[in-house]
Amino acid sequence: MKPAIRVLSRLAALGVLACAVLVVKSTAQLMGPASLQVDDVDGRQVVAGEVLVKFTHSLASHERLQFEQQTDADRNDAVGANGVRRIHSKRLNTRALLAFLRAHPDVAYVEPNYIVRADVAPPSDPWFDQLWGLLNVGQTVGTPGTPNADIKATLAWDVSTGSTANVVAVIDSGIDYTHSDLAPNIWA
Repeated sequence: MKPAIRVLSRLAALGVLACAVLVVKSTAQLMGPASLQVDDVDGRQVVAGEVLVKFTHSLASHERLQFEQQTDADRNDAVGANGVRRIHSKRLNTRALLAFLRAHPDVAYVEPNYIVRADVAPPSDPWFDQLWGLLNVGQTVGTPGTPNADIKATLAWDVSTGSTANVVAVIDSGIDYTHSDLAPNIWA
């Protein structure tokens, strides 16, 4: 192999290796810590030792450093552009961090960093994609649909998928009370 080709081959291999390292590092940053420490505040899951705080004014660097020292913060990141900061303490648990910051006159508000998970369970109805009244994405059911012309049922399902405690009244003479979806739950 000629020396010039050998050098180019090595440079190409080095470039591929560098790209692979960047992809792995970026993926790890997106995924976050492998084992997220979870705490419980008022019955809700929160990131342990971490809060979201907004100060009454923009802190000077020495004020920010003082807060980091007082809270033993290992993370103090801006969240968005509205002045909210995410502070994580190596030493204080979530409740102690909340109590300390709530008592400080420079804090406008502070709250735990709540853990929120998306409900990804799809509806179990095999005909759901045809039920444009529940979620209309423009699908054709006889005629082309109008996207978003629906009752936003999937948003309600994020809150609850129902129970026998929920009563829905349907005033319609065209209900098939023997239908498999309705029969176990319908009553007159």
